[in-house]
Amino acid sequence: MRIILGGFGTWLTTIILVLQISASSGLYPVELTSGFARAISPYLPMTYLIDALRHAISLGGGITTDMIIILITTFFMNIFIIFKFHRDKWLKLAVVNLIGSTLINLSYYVTMQMKHYRLLGNF
Repeated sequence: MRIILGGFGTWLTTIILVLQISASSGLYPVELTSGFARAISPYLPMTYLIDALRHAISLGGGITTDMIIILITTFFMNIFIIFKFHRDKWLKLAVVNLIGSTLINLSYYVTMQMKHYRLLGNF
């Protein structure tokens, strides 16, 4: 988000990180948190990461579902970032081409005006 939103993205990322730590049962079980934290918990990627880590370390359960969700989230975030960089590159090229063509047109216009004034004897 920092890439997309700049300074505001840094602030927003910090807020989301704090929400993820508190709502994904990283500190306390989800059952002990507020209703808001319970409502957003299934939508936070860190919930699945912490669940997979707990199962891998001590509970001995399967982590397949958690890993699939983490991999899908990672895949789509990478696609989004790649799209963002390509969009910025295309936008930069478009602006450079627009400025370049504008400068060429402007210099052509100035040259034609100077030739016109020379023909009239004003220069």
